[in-house]
Amino acid sequence: MNIQQKIMGLLVAVMLVSAGTASAASISRTPWEMNSGQGVFTLTSPASTTNLVAYDFAVIPSANDAGWGPAPDPDVIGFSQTSIVPTCLWGADYTYFQTFVDVPANTAVTQFTINFSGMDDGARISIFNSNYPNGLIVPGSYVWSANGGTSDLSPYVVSGQNRVVVTQVDVCPSGNNLPSASVVLNGQTVAVTPNIFWTDWTSADTTISGQPITVIGTITTPTTSVNVTYNNPQGIYLQQTIFANNSSTDYWQNNRSGRDPTTSPYTSAGVANIPTGTDFIALAYPGSQTLTFSQPVANLVFSYASLNGNGYAFDQDFEILSFGNPAQGNDCGYWGCGTSYKQVVTLPNGNVEYRLLGTGEPHGTIRFLGAFNTVSWRSLSLEFWNGITVGIAGVAAEVVTDADGDGIIDVNDNCPSIPNPDQADADGDGLGDVCDPTPNGTTQPPVANAGAAQTVESAGATTAVTLNGL
Repeated sequence: MNIQQKIMGLLVAVMLVSAGTASAASISRTPWEMNSGQGVFTLTSPASTTNLVAYDFAVIPSANDAGWGPAPDPDVIGFSQTSIVPTCLWGADYTYFQTFVDVPANTAVTQFTINFSGMDDGARISIFNSNYPNGLIVPGSYVWSANGGTSDLSPYVVSGQNRVVVTQVDVCPSGNNLPSASVVLNGQTVAVTPNIFWTDWTSADTTISGQPITVIGTITTPTTSVNVTYNNPQGIYLQQTIFANNSSTDYWQNNRSGRDPTTSPYTSAGVANIPTGTDFIALAYPGSQTLTFSQPVANLVFSYASLNGNGYAFDQDFEILSFGNPAQGNDCGYWGCGTSYKQVVTLPNGNVEYRLLGTGEPHGTIRFLGAFNTVSWRSLSLEFWNGITVGIAGVAAEVVTDADGDGIIDVNDNCPSIPNPDQADADGDGLGDVCDPTPNGTTQPPVANAGAAQTVESAGATTAVTLNGL
């Protein structure tokens, strides 16, 4: 029995509930980007819905063209401007939009469309991926109407990255608009993966036996700044913060081979970007610690590196978003591969702990749902060393909403667009029955295999738990 299990055995009550989830295998996409093209082209014959003349001069910019920038609304495009076409049907003005849709391995794609609302005048979809590196356009790629969508393009979508480009064309001076475009895969709209604003750890203060016990940082969002204070009375092992520069080791990279957000242990459908820079706090000693924020933050993202032989017991529930393991479609972390899983434990005093544990060399990301000012946890054992950092998609005022008004904030709502205060989910797939096209279906989202049975000793009892996500 290792030291982690001995420490757990002194604290665990007879009641022990285990759970393991990871959404590393979730379908995700990037925000819409826009490229304004090169002005109006004169057509050689009039455009119409029965010919493709309107696209004769369209040239899609490369994926890394300097002209790409954020769309007016990165979620849905939100494009509208005054037309510069001089004569109806005899000129074409192109505007390009792109998003990257990531489809995990072993995902069966049975339906894929791009749906439009309020479009003026037309749009064409091109798909670039490993099968079609130069792009593919099929007859069903064209849409000519204010509200409509493409035909089913699922035969052309592959596992991995799919670059989707909308070539929007304006051929009449009545308007130049593309208010809304949604990516729909297997009947579900693919939401934008949020960009995370990571903590810039800047200084350490107050020492114990020469080790800092307080580290100070700042999270900067588009509208505000949040002061972050990490406090650990046991001290920390290493602080690579104020020394974060080109000479610092990047422990957030993929398997010591550079950064690739598409296969990073730290990115998922809930996190678009790897922790910024090389900032991290390295922990070693067992005991309690706390993060405090100067204002309520929403959906705190917590990334960790090299959590082998250790675990964290939090005072708040969390979900596992990703971890570094090829079986989950991700690269290993800097120190190797591993899995992560969660245990929910009731202590003898009645308090509940939410434990992040793992096998091998876990590197990954978890997320706390809701809004709060502080989060505390215990490191469960002495281990040299494991590193952390935190980030947010926004502060509470920016993120916490209840779009359908059912009393369940969107981040906790299993159907945020349709009121369902009962949150009924008959098939347990995470999608509320009122939003689920197959509410009694049997398909379940993928879960992580947390490994072999773990034996945990408690006062007067021994409980064997097989942590396989069930």
